Amino acid sequence: MEKSGNLRPDRHHDAHHIFPQGFREKFDFKHIDIDNPKYGIWLDASIHRKGAYAYNEAWEGVIKNIKGIDDALEYASQFMKDIYKIII
Repeated sequence: MEKSGNLRPDRHHDAHHIFPQGFREKFDFKHIDIDNPKYGIWLDASIHRKGAYAYNEAWEGVIKNIKGIDDALEYASQFMKDIYKIII
């Protein structure tokens, strides 16, 4: 994200892929570039780490249903709201 000009707010923030890296191959298959900076945000590090397991578990339950970027963005939006209390 920093390469695209979206600089880290401070050392207490982590880069967060809204499409989890653990499912990279499945997103690639759907032609979704999870490393595109527009699909990343900075999260407070402690909040990011506390929610990471639940976030990945939520994706595990739906990844096979993803048909394309629109589906993926809908799920990402819902999971970010439910787990991190952030609207994207």
